[in-house]
Amino acid sequence: MAARVRILLAAATLPLLAGYTGVAALLAAVTAGARHADFSVDGVLLAAGSGWLAMYQVPVTIDGHELGVLPLAATVAVCLLVGKAAYDAAERLGHSALAHSLTLVAAIVVAHGLAGGTAAAVTASSSVTVAPLAAVTVPSLLAGITATVAVACQLGMHREVREYLDDAVVNGLRAGLLGLAALLAVGTLALLVATALSAPTVRALFAEVAPGVGGGLGMLALSLGYLPNAVLAALAFVLGPGFTIGSVSLDPFGYSGGAVPAVPLLAAVPESYAPWWPALLALPVAVGALVGWRLRTCDPSPVMRLRGVAAAAGTAAFGVLLLVSMAGGKLGEGPMGPVLIPAFPTALAACAFLAVPGAAVAWFAGPRSACGEDHAGGEADGVDDGEASGDIADAPAAAEDTEAEDADVEVTEVERDEATADTADTADTADTEETEGTEEAADTEEAGGPEDGEGVERVEAGESAAGNGVEDAHGAEVAGDLPEQRAVAGDGEDPDHAKASL
Repeated sequence: MAARVRILLAAATLPLLAGYTGVAALLAAVTAGARHADFSVDGVLLAAGSGWLAMYQVPVTIDGHELGVLPLAATVAVCLLVGKAAYDAAERLGHSALAHSLTLVAAIVVAHGLAGGTAAAVTASSSVTVAPLAAVTVPSLLAGITATVAVACQLGMHREVREYLDDAVVNGLRAGLLGLAALLAVGTLALLVATALSAPTVRALFAEVAPGVGGGLGMLALSLGYLPNAVLAALAFVLGPGFTIGSVSLDPFGYSGGAVPAVPLLAAVPESYAPWWPALLALPVAVGALVGWRLRTCDPSPVMRLRGVAAAAGTAAFGVLLLVSMAGGKLGEGPMGPVLIPAFPTALAACAFLAVPGAAVAWFAGPRSACGEDHAGGEADGVDDGEASGDIADAPAAAEDTEAEDADVEVTEVERDEATADTADTADTADTEETEGTEEAADTEEAGGPEDGEGVERVEAGESAAGNGVEDAHGAEVAGDLPEQRAVAGDGEDPDHAKASL
């Protein structure tokens, strides 16, 4: 029990301590290196509380001006910390079902809620404040979702879900993740190219706004923290909906200029419209073709491949919606705020760019023999059905033939029995005549006289009759079955008589 409690406490508190320590260390380094900053431990620790809440996308207020555009890089980092802690804790606890891990998830949620409420209470009297309700609910919600996903992955629930999905949908989900990564790569490429073209402006902003080591380090950390936000803004631009920073609004078909914050990362924002911007739409089209090429062999049926493309487009669109919804927000008051990146139009555009080209490539580049095979299969089924029908129709005739054969067999057996009986009668007659002839011959010999020749003739006649009886028996053996006749003979009362008849 004590070991279980230690594991739960470690999973709940380590991400909190790691995040807070990282923010405090960064603030201390920037403050210590800045030229005109007053470094104090209390001030750093107090500001680190607000910075830690900003990592969880909790809006902060600075001197009455709300800052809602928060760095996504820090949010990704803290989610990785929470997910890693929950995964390791679930593995050490040895849970086998998600219901058993609810205590772990609940411990992480409660710890983040308490930490957020404490940070909000501590910073209430400073120049940087947060809303208490948001400070409690937003970190708890984000940490709870991350921990649940991590625990589910550790338990292998994705494999259980896989059993309820067909191969086309599973391949579509994987292709959707590939498409999402490719879209983010397109946004990164567009941002890097624009930043490279604006390299002189980037150097000038660093030298003017962040002089010195401390200022340069802080500006670099700020730019890296907001790098995912800039990538998503560039992605929205390439997909078509575009983005807005204060009075500046741009998309591939239009541009409205104005002032932007003096941040090196925003040096990539163009100063005027270029007629070649619509050509950038070819990049998401290529991503859609890549998804279709990835799914061209996922199933022999083109219709099933289209299901995979639909799943891929939906997955990528959901990912874009989730990320873009956290990339914008308020940027204080005045002409430079807010930062608007339309989440739903961007997600719909991503879905369309993946679905249409992907469907075309998956349909025409994949195997087309499925329809022919189905047709051939239908013909084969028809042949089988015809043969089966013929067999059913021939069944009565076969039954009649069988009955006729049985009748013939019965007739043959009756004939064999009759032949056997005739053979036995013939043999008996021959034996009787032979016995009578022998007796008469004996009487004749005893009496003597001229009747000797007649007795001899009678004997010869008896022998002739016996010979004829044997010949008849031999004919019956040829016509019938010899083993059966032997059995009949064996059933007689006199074995010697049976031998004589054979």
